[in-house]
Amino acid sequence: MAKGKYETHVLPYLEQIAAMCRNGATDEDIFKCLKISKDSFYKYKREYPDFSDALKENKEFADLRVENNLNKNANGYEYEEEVVVMQKEIIYNENGKKAKEIVYPVKVPLKKYKESETKAQQFWLQNRKPKQWRNQADVNLNITKLEDILNGDNSESNN
Repeated sequence: MAKGKYETHVLPYLEQIAAMCRNGATDEDIFKCLKISKDSFYKYKREYPDFSDALKENKEFADLRVENNLNKNANGYEYEEEVVVMQKEIIYNENGKKAKEIVYPVKVPLKKYKESETKAQQFWLQNRKPKQWRNQADVNLNITKLEDILNGDNSESNN
């Protein structure tokens, strides 16, 4: 029996599809990579739970990673960075006199602190508490009739 396109173009690549999802690939990225149509992609998503689960679980993983990074940026965080410093070593002879001096690079850990970001805080709050933090503007629009504009009369007294 001949294999269908799902068995030849999708099933053998479920691990790669999962990796693509974890790296933020969109549905469009995936169906183009698999060389299948958009309609086939969504049909397979409905009909094959292994495919649907691979997409869902791995996209959730990517979303959680972004959420965690957003949270870190909103609150600030400590991290460690390796820096290179020059270390000096002095070698003495048996008489106690300086024989030679050696200078060489050494990697050392350096703790740093990343300050919180106001934009990340704003984004977080606008999405988590939209009633209290949504962008709202009290805008009173004066709408002038099109015929007034065409006649050159833009005065407020006509409104």
